[in-house]
Amino acid sequence: MEEKRKRAVIADDDDEDIDVPFDNKDGDIFTARVPKFLKVDPTRFDGTEYLKHLEQISGQTSEQAELRRLQDENTIRWRFTKQSNESLTAESNAQIFVPTSTNSAIHKKLTTAIRSRQQTKATTQSVFVDIDPALEAKRLEKEQEDRLREKRRQQLRLEKEQERLGIGILLVSLSLGSLLSQTTRKIDNMSWQAYTDNLIASQKLDRAALYSRAGDSQWAQSNNCVLAAPEIAELAAGFDNPSNLQASGLHVQGQKYFLLRADERSIYGKQAEEGIIAVRTKQAILVAHYPAGVQAAEATVVVEKLADYLISVGY
Repeated sequence: MEEKRKRAVIADDDDEDIDVPFDNKDGDIFTARVPKFLKVDPTRFDGTEYLKHLEQISGQTSEQAELRRLQDENTIRWRFTKQSNESLTAESNAQIFVPTSTNSAIHKKLTTAIRSRQQTKATTQSVFVDIDPALEAKRLEKEQEDRLREKRRQQLRLEKEQERLGIGILLVSLSLGSLLSQTTRKIDNMSWQAYTDNLIASQKLDRAALYSRAGDSQWAQSNNCVLAAPEIAELAAGFDNPSNLQASGLHVQGQKYFLLRADERSIYGKQAEEGIIAVRTKQAILVAHYPAGVQAAEATVVVEKLADYLISVGY
C-alpha cells in the first residue's frame, strides 16, 4: 500500500515546497531543513535530568541563564507516555504548522513575533556627571589667568629685588653694539654675584657658588668656590639619580664628603665637622660649604631659603 503523505509548506532561503512524510512504516530515514536557532535532542527526555539542568542554570549569571533558557525553549524533545490501556506512545513538544493561507491568524501571529525579535529598538543612554561642563570650562580659564598673573608678579618681585640690592642692567643707547653687549654681561654677572656674597655674609657659610641647572656653566662664586668639571657634572646628575653619590660619596674641590641626603631638590654631604649643601632650583644649582663650628641645620636653613626665593621668582 502506498505510503500516505501530506503536503506541508516550509519556508526557507529558497522558498521551496518540501514533501514532509507523516508515516514512516518502511523504516526509511527522512531529513528536513530546520532553522539555525532550533536544536533537536535525539535522546529520550528525562525529567530528573532536566531538573538537575535547571539547578545548574540557577547558579549562573543572568546573561548566561537567559541564553540557556532560550536554548531550552528552542529544543525539540520527545518521550514515551503510558496510555490508559498501558500502551506506550511517543510524543514531542514540536508542533507542525501547515498554513492554508498567509492571511490566517496563526500565520500573522508567527510573522509578527519573528519580526519583533529581529528589530533592534533604539535606546537613549543617559550619562550622569558630577561636574557642570560650563562651570569646569570657567574654572580652567580662571586657573590659566591666575598662572599668568602669578608669572607677572614673579617678574616684578625679581626686578624689585635687583633694585633693592642696587644691581640692575644699565642699558645705554650706544652706536657700538659690542660695547653694549660687554656692559650688559658685566652687570648681569654682578647680579648673580650678590647672591653668593649674601650667603657668605650670613656667617654660616665660608664658600659658595651658583651654577646653571645643567651644571655646564658657573654664574657666580665667592671665596674661590670653583668645582672641577667632573665634580659639578656628578653633582648635577645626582639630583635625578643619586646611585653614584650613594656608592662613592660627594666630591667638591678635591674633598670627598659622606652623603647624608640626595633627592630631586637637595643634596647634603658631611666630612668631620664640615659639610656641603647643594640645592637645585628651576634654573640653577646653589653649592655652599660650612666650616667646623657651624651647626649643619643653621647653614642648611640659609641655603634653602635662598633657593626658595629663586624658585619663587622663576629661577
